[in-house]
Amino acid sequence: MTAGGALSAPLGLAIAPNGDVPTVNGNDGNLVETTITGTQAMTDTISTAGTPPGVGALFGLAVAPNGDVFFGDDNAITLNRWTGSSTTNAVVATLTPQNNFGVSATFLERHPKNGTVEIFMQVLNLAPNSVHPTHIHLGSSCAAKGPIVFELPNLRATAQGIGLIHATIYTKTISAANWYINVHQGPGQEATVACGQVMPTM
Repeated sequence: MTAGGALSAPLGLAIAPNGDVPTVNGNDGNLVETTITGTQAMTDTISTAGTPPGVGALFGLAVAPNGDVFFGDDNAITLNRWTGSSTTNAVVATLTPQNNFGVSATFLERHPKNGTVEIFMQVLNLAPNSVHPTHIHLGSSCAAKGPIVFELPNLRATAQGIGLIHATIYTKTISAANWYINVHQGPGQEATVACGQVMPTM
């Protein structure tokens, strides 16, 4: 769920291969990308046609299997490919419970092409108010027990057992293969609560 912020009379929406929801606004000609965690991660003006510019232009929206975003511009009477489509390239993972912990989790990595990598993660059914070290490991599977490549901020659960991470890693890229994400039981505890191998979205 997401609300406010960049959304302004949203009229068209779709689901991207990486799970994000691109939405087009009726009031300003903007496209808004919302992540699986409800974060409005990106806003881009995709229509300035008409008077006032962009108002009433955007209704139709579609996402191709390769992640390209297409939209109809009613004011310009055109079908266009969003030039920012390439910025949504990402890898995703669905983490599975480990060691009899009944949690579920999703993970998303985006490359906004500014020398950083954005990490979004949501974990459900954690112990209320618990804290969980979370790492990116090198390896072809969770069984590889590979070395830690990046340490993410601790995952902190709410009283409802929901943990969210939105972090920025200052590196140009992380390979789209041969690594996995690991959520540990607690500080100083090696037991794994959830783990998942990442997969390219396309």
